[in-house]
Amino acid sequence: MRSTLKLALVLLTITLSGCAGNGLVPDIDPPRVSLANLELLEGGTLEQRFRITLRVRNPNQIPLPITGFSFDMNVNGRSFADGVNNDSTLIPGLGERTVVVDASTSVLQVAQIIMGLPGRDTLSYGLDGQVFLQRGIGFSVPFSESGELSLQGGTGASRLYRPTS
Repeated sequence: MRSTLKLALVLLTITLSGCAGNGLVPDIDPPRVSLANLELLEGGTLEQRFRITLRVRNPNQIPLPITGFSFDMNVNGRSFADGVNNDSTLIPGLGERTVVVDASTSVLQVAQIIMGLPGRDTLSYGLDGQVFLQRGIGFSVPFSESGELSLQGGTGASRLYRPTS
């Protein structure tokens, strides 16, 4: 009985590794995700809501059918906001799209970042998360991106930061 079970496990392992190498599960480079815009939606006593626009670039030749995102954002090395999105979109092969994600943060997190602002023209940011793809059950690709946010310019009271180029 044990030898039959071992044989079945070996055959299952060989079968699954064969599928990964024969094109049924393609190698996918992670999408490049960058911050395109950050707007304040609403501010409450305990929580702030932001609308974050992400630019998603697909470095693959095949389209990426995205079913959602989850991410954490830090500003100047401090946790700032986190968000999720379950809107489906198709990023064309070697193309890009913008995706809007609503995120939330606490007043305490915002206050800690504001206290470090005097004398600064830019803030550093980091985005870490996962892009969920329409491939089987729970298939996702991680992403990580960092950059700078300019505190200068912008139009309208709701625009907070615009990424520097």
